[in-house]
Amino acid sequence: MVRVLVVDDSQTSRKILINYIGKMGFAVVAEAANGLEAIKKYRTAKPDITLLDIVMPGMDGLATLKKLREINSDAKVIMVSAMDDELSIKKAIQAGAKSFLAKPYDPQKLMAMLTHIRTELRHEAPAKSRGSVRKLKTQ
Repeated sequence: MVRVLVVDDSQTSRKILINYIGKMGFAVVAEAANGLEAIKKYRTAKPDITLLDIVMPGMDGLATLKKLREINSDAKVIMVSAMDDELSIKKAIQAGAKSFLAKPYDPQKLMAMLTHIRTELRHEAPAKSRGSVRKLKTQ
């Protein structure tokens, strides 16, 4: 099952996302209310996908995204924000986000994004396994 971390300073927004994600057959392994907490939870929960709000107190979502990408350059992150403007979307994608989900949430768009990333993960897993086999053979 695909593991998801939900990060939003709004408890209500987190609960809505967690509810949608659970109904869609994904496992929410952790939630965080700010960027620093998100980084800690990312390290311990090791999610496959992170849903990350842009506007949060302290470390905002874009700064958090950059830190997550330092931890794992292949981190799969969907940015979430009520700011559905082109500049916010562009900044998020340039920082390494896979997708951008506007508030209020559209469950069909969320499902499409999660399913797309799940498909990517399935295609990456065999390639990583083959790489490991090659490394073992050459050692």
